[in-house]
Amino acid sequence: RDILLYNTDETNELMQEGMSEFCSLVYNLEELGEIIVDKELYTKIENPSIEKAIFFGDDDYNELFLQGVKESSKHDITLLMGHYFFLGNEKIFTQHFNEVIDEEEYVETIQNSKYLLTASLQTALESIACGNSPVLFKREDKLYNDELIKKLNIPVIESKSIDDTIADFENIIKSYPSIENFEIYDISEVKNEISKKIEDYKKLTQG
Repeated sequence: RDILLYNTDETNELMQEGMSEFCSLVYNLEELGEIIVDKELYTKIENPSIEKAIFFGDDDYNELFLQGVKESSKHDITLLMGHYFFLGNEKIFTQHFNEVIDEEEYVETIQNSKYLLTASLQTALESIACGNSPVLFKREDKLYNDELIKKLNIPVIESKSIDDTIADFENIIKSYPSIENFEIYDISEVKNEISKKIEDYKKLTQG
């Protein structure tokens, strides 16, 4: 009775048949739409409380960000932690950023960050949906949808040191470019379908 959402072009017909047989609901995110943002969560805040924030991503398994931070100066910018960051890193981060926010406050931080420096394209899209201004810096260990980035006119910083990246970020936000309007796929129908399936399963297990 698993519910599966996946985003990969590596599936074949046999795998898709197996997923449909094993799972009660299967969603290929690429088929739903190019841009998927939960509009119920990511809403516009009239007066964002955070002027500048940085979010590397949910993971730093290779410690790219951690090593870069260790070699950087102290910066007047808020850091939003990633979910899969190594325990204890926040002690190092507090030495290099004026504020460190726990990953559990992700949505609130994205909503309230007027200018966001992020290595996650999805996070940049969520920031735009909130009416804010993201700048994307590319990670060495990730691939990006360059066609979408260019189409939306999201400013990009190629991989550099943390100090240089933040310096470029400061320059970009002085004259932030216009972001192209984009259509967000409405996921309310998918959410309702999943909720109904879960409720139906609860009734079965309780009976």
